[in-house]
Amino acid sequence: RELKSAFDNAGFQVCVVDRTQYNAEAIDWADMVVTGGGDGTFLMGATEIKSRDKPLVGFNTNPHKSSGYLCLPCSVSYAAAANLIRKKKFQWKFRTRIEVKLTGQFDKEPEMIGIHLPKLDQSHSASDRSAPITSQILPSRALNEIFLAERRPSQVTNVTIDVPGVPKTHVKCSGVCVSTGTGSTSWHMSMNRISLPKVHRLFKLAKVDFAPEKLVDITSEFNDSLQFPFGKEL
Repeated sequence: RELKSAFDNAGFQVCVVDRTQYNAEAIDWADMVVTGGGDGTFLMGATEIKSRDKPLVGFNTNPHKSSGYLCLPCSVSYAAAANLIRKKKFQWKFRTRIEVKLTGQFDKEPEMIGIHLPKLDQSHSASDRSAPITSQILPSRALNEIFLAERRPSQVTNVTIDVPGVPKTHVKCSGVCVSTGTGSTSWHMSMNRISLPKVHRLFKLAKVDFAPEKLVDITSEFNDSLQFPFGKEL
């Protein structure tokens, strides 16, 4: 209510919707989408926005639980932010998103399922060797990351990574995570960061002596290098 009141008082026409009402019609109605929640709510809001000309602003409504990375700083009040937006005293940040193209043989067209829906449809498109090979670009673009894996966790994922100018790589794994700069502080960071005990163990195996504070610096430098820019700022 406080967030809505701030935009009402700033002279905006406001329509409040929840997760189940957040759809293409609601987005088309708005000149700007505002989320109230945390990073997860912001990401859900971004998933439904198809074009790059629909601005999205996130407000952290529970900063005591988590500060996050995507919402406005908690030091900025709702009213102050709404007034700055109204006066156009701000800069937009453009964040890179990942587009996914599916190519294969399907007995029916693959269907996008929103994770915010009450129930998930467990049906899927099995491969049909008699069907023609078709391609489809998924309508939603990933702001954080995409994860490719077998549907059943017990099955090994076989992946061929083909990057132009680089030899193909065949990998057997539990899945592949492809991250944007926005997502580099999330799952990508959790999977690849290294702990201080592991760094100490590596140097011990290599028979290299370093002062404890130097090992801390090396660990921090490596973990910091996992984060990369989310896009350009205009």
